[in-house]
Amino acid sequence: MTLGGSSYFFEHLLTREAAYSALLEHNRRALHSLAADLLGGRIVPGSQSEWELLPQLAGHLSAAGRSTEARDALCAQLVLMAESGRYERWDGICAELSALSRVAAAGDEGSALALLEARGLRDYSEGRFARAQEQLEQALAAQRAAGDEGAEGRLLQSLGAACQRLGRIEQARDYFEAALALQQRRGNIEQQCQAQRRLAILHRDASRRSEAERCSREALRLAQLCGSLRLECQTRVALGNEAKMYRSWLEAAEHQRLGLELAEQLGDLESQSACLAGHAEVLAVRGKTVPALAEAQRALDLARVTGNARSQSFALNIIGCAHSLVDEPQQAGAALQLSLSLSAQAQYPWGRMLALHYLARLQRSQGGLEAAQASFREAAALAQQLGHPAVAAVMEACSFEADLEAGRLEEAAARLPALADVAQQLAALWSCLPACLCARLRLAQGRAQEAQDWLARASLASAEFQSAPASIPWRHIEQTRALLGQAAPDAADPAPADC
Repeated sequence: MTLGGSSYFFEHLLTREAAYSALLEHNRRALHSLAADLLGGRIVPGSQSEWELLPQLAGHLSAAGRSTEARDALCAQLVLMAESGRYERWDGICAELSALSRVAAAGDEGSALALLEARGLRDYSEGRFARAQEQLEQALAAQRAAGDEGAEGRLLQSLGAACQRLGRIEQARDYFEAALALQQRRGNIEQQCQAQRRLAILHRDASRRSEAERCSREALRLAQLCGSLRLECQTRVALGNEAKMYRSWLEAAEHQRLGLELAEQLGDLESQSACLAGHAEVLAVRGKTVPALAEAQRALDLARVTGNARSQSFALNIIGCAHSLVDEPQQAGAALQLSLSLSAQAQYPWGRMLALHYLARLQRSQGGLEAAQASFREAAALAQQLGHPAVAAVMEACSFEADLEAGRLEEAAARLPALADVAQQLAALWSCLPACLCARLRLAQGRAQEAQDWLARASLASAEFQSAPASIPWRHIEQTRALLGQAAPDAADPAPADC
C-alpha cells in the first residue's frame, strides 16, 4: 500500500478487495456514504465530470443504503442520456433500478416508480412517444401522490417533450409551464433553465418568434446565473437554431461560435461536433461551401472519435448539402446514403428525415423527380411522426413543387388538403401557405387572375405578423409574387373559387 498525500492507494486489486471484505457491514456503509458525499461535492452540473462521476455516485449511494438518493442519481443519468443520445449505459442503469426495486423496504415504491420512469424514457428514445406519454403519466400521478417534487419536475419535462413529438403542442406547453412553476417554487435555477429552453424550442417550432426569443434569453440568463457551462452551451445551440429558422445567419453563426468555445472548455467532444456541424450548415446556406465542408468534416471526425452515430449522421447531412451546392452529386449522394445508414443504425429518425430532405433536393436537381417525390413524402411522414409540423409543411410544399415541375398538376392539387391539415397544427401565419401554393397551381394551369387572387389572400393572411419577412411561408409568398410579376400584395380581400 502506497501513501499519496493524505490518501492511501492499494498497489494490487486483490489486496484492496481483501481489505474491503474484512470490513464490518456498518463500516462499509459508512465508507461508501463518505465517498458519495465527496463525489457529490465534485460534480459540477454541465461539466464532463457530471457524466463521468454520476455512475460512481449512484454506486456508492446504493452500497451505503441511501436508496432514494441512488435512485435519483440513476434517473439523472437517464435524463442526460436521453438529451445527449448516448445510450451505452441504459440497460445497466435499468437493471440497477430494478435491483433497487427488489431490495426496497416494504412500502417504499420509489425505485419501482423510477423503473417505470426509465421505461417511459426508453420508449421516448426509441420513438414510441404515445407509449412513453402513457408510462410517464402513470409515474407522474404516483410521484405526486408520494409528494416527490424532484421526480415530479423531471417527469413534467419528459412529458412535455413526448407531447411535443406527438404534435400535441398546447399539452406540451402546459407540461413545460407546470415544470417551470414547480422549479421556481423550489428555487432550482438549473431546472428552470431547462424548462425555459424547452419552451423556446416549442414556440420556435410553432412560429411564435417573440415568445421563443423571450424564453431563450431567459434560459441563457439562468444558465449563466447557475454557472452551468453545459446548459449555456445547449442554450447557445438552441439560439443558433432559432436564428437559422428566421434566416438570421450572422446571429446563428455567433451563437454556434460561443457554443463551440463552451464545449471546448467542457472538453465535450459531442457538443463540439454539434456546434461545428451547425456552423457548417450556416456557412453552406450562405454559399461558403469550402469552409462549410471543412467545418463539417471536423464535426464528423469528432463524432467518429466519440462513436456517436447520430452526430456522424448530422455531420454527413451537412457534407452532402455542401457537395450538392457545388454541383458534386456523386460525393453528395455518397455522404447522404451513409447518413441514412447511420441514422437507421442509431434509431435516429431526425437524421434520416434531414438526409431524405437533402437527398430529395439532389434527386430533383438531377431530374429524378419520381425519386425526389418518394424522398420528400417519407421526410414529411417522419416530420409528422416526430411532432414537427413546421418541417412536415416544408416537406409537403417541396413535394408539391416537384409535382408542378413534372407537370403532374392533378397530383399537386391532391396534395393540398394534406398540406392544409399540417398548416392547421401551426401558428396562424402558416395558414397562408396553402393559399400561396394554390396560387402557384392556378398559375401553372394558366389561370393568372385566380392565381393573383389566391396570392392576395395569402399576403393578407401573413400581413399581421411582424416576423413574416423572415419566415418560411413569407418566402413562398415572395417566390410566387416574383413568378406573377407583382411587387406588393393586393389590398383587397378576394374570395377566390375553392382550390
